[in-house]
Order: sequence, then C-alpha cells, then structure tokens
Amino acid sequence: RPPVAPEFKLVQAGLRLGEIRALEWPDVDTQRGLLKVQRAVSDDGTVTVPKGGRPRIVPTTTRLRDALAKHRHLRGDRVITDDHGTGVDKWAVK
Repeated sequence: RPPVAPEFKLVQAGLRLGEIRALEWPDVDTQRGLLKVQRAVSDDGTVTVPKGGRPRIVPTTTRLRDALAKHRHLRGDRVITDDHGTGVDKWAVK
C-alpha cells in the first residue's frame, strides 16, 4: 500500500478538520493507541472546545499509530504544522 498522510488517517479516525488542526503531541498516546481530542481550531484560527463541547478519547488504528510515530517532529506542539512549526490553515489540511 502507498503511504497515506497522517491527516487523512486522522479523518478516518473520526476527527473533524478543526480538531486535526488543534491536535498537539501531548494529546497523542502511541503506546496505548489513543488520542485525546480536547480542542479545535475554527476557520478564523481561534482555539475552542471540540464540537461536542467537551474532550473525548478516540482510539487509533495500528496504521494511524504507526503513521503518527513516523510523523513525530520537534517543530512545535501541533501534530500538523508547516515546515516552521506553525499551525496550518484549513486549506493545508484538506
């Protein structure tokens, strides 16, 4: 199988676009295969709570866990960033 971008796998895991943009490395537990979804980024860049109004725990697939482990970087706190560690806008993830 060809490699799939981590952001596509995060969508497959049930995360919304704003939740993907807000996901930070401390929210990722690759050992237990869990993501803590506790924030979202709105279209204007404001960080808010997820759509349900409260954090939730999302289990990951083995493929997502492996992709996140390979994708791990030290550019910033956010999982999905540009090359400088800055969070990305909604168009970069789509």
